[in-house]
Amino acid sequence: MSSSDRAAELAVVAGRPFFSSWSGGKDSYLALQRAVAGGGRPVALLTMTDEDGRRTHSHALPVSLVARQAQALGLPLVVRSASWDTYEAAFIDGWPSCAASGASRSACSATSTSSRTATGSSASARSPALRACLPLWGEPRRALLDELLAAGIVATVVAVNGDRLDERFLGAGSTRR
Repeated sequence: MSSSDRAAELAVVAGRPFFSSWSGGKDSYLALQRAVAGGGRPVALLTMTDEDGRRTHSHALPVSLVARQAQALGLPLVVRSASWDTYEAAFIDGWPSCAASGASRSACSATSTSSRTATGSSASARSPALRACLPLWGEPRRALLDELLAAGIVATVVAVNGDRLDERFLGAGSTRR
């Protein structure tokens, strides 16, 4: 994303209260931070979980962990449970709770149309009452990780895909390079 495209994207939240579509992962945090740096005021986090409400859809994190993240950020957490088939409807169902906190915008961590977090953008396109900001859209994943590390953000590995990474990485933290 060019700097002018990013500025236009962040103008969506500038001076306005927003909720963050929150997976509990590094991209959600970076999208939140960019929206705040762009002048937005976060008022809530919206997290989607599996049907039983115990784990997040995006990273299969325990909801208790995401609740601790919300507490550390000083933001209320709105949780909606859904299957992949009912995900978008449940996401939309969470908007009134976010609006009750004052949100008129959302910040989503989608980087591409294949991303589940693009739901925030596609769903809000049908609602004149809510506009989505996609501050990470189209950016290479490696560049996003480098930005996070360069900013001194320390991330802790709390979940791994055992097919791609050994479980010994659980609990490992990133450090500034």
